[in-house]
Amino acid sequence: MPNINISRTIVEICKKYNIPYDSCNPKFEYFESDAKILADIYIELKEIMAKLKDIEERHELGLHSIFESILSVLDNADHSVIKLARKLKNKDVAKE
Repeated sequence: MPNINISRTIVEICKKYNIPYDSCNPKFEYFESDAKILADIYIELKEIMAKLKDIEERHELGLHSIFESILSVLDNADHSVIKLARKLKNKDVAKE
């Protein structure tokens, strides 16, 4: 992980002083933004599911078990995304 921070620092300083520089680890710039996008999507999905669940309960649509199943899948997906992010991060660090 320290190498990613060094790469980021070099890129930021070069940008600040208009020095052309291509990092040997260009993925680090996208890694954080992609992780944030995934986190935002996950939060939106959880909020949508909560609203759907409220509507389902209010109107007794009989979909309670389906929504519970979807929420369980989202929770598992959250853990899977975190594991994948760590794996990708470690893979990128190992390449340096």
